[in-house]
Amino acid sequence: MKDIIISKKRINIELKTWFICFLVAFLCNIVAIVYYQSPFIEILTSLGYVLLFSLFMYSFWSGVQIVKMLVIKIFKK
Repeated sequence: MKDIIISKKRINIELKTWFICFLVAFLCNIVAIVYYQSPFIEILTSLGYVLLFSLFMYSFWSGVQIVKMLVIKIFKK
């Protein structure tokens, strides 16, 4: 059986990508709190939803990257 090795560079790229998704989700949460004039304690209480939304965005981005890779692979032949 062949071992799969993930390089440190690839891990760092993926962590940075997820961190950017988390920041975007966090900023969306702050904008929503300001827009709906909610108390700022909502930043802490909705952190779970922010985390889930960031994971959803990361999954979507990864899916786009996989499709892009497959399309490039198909048209290279």
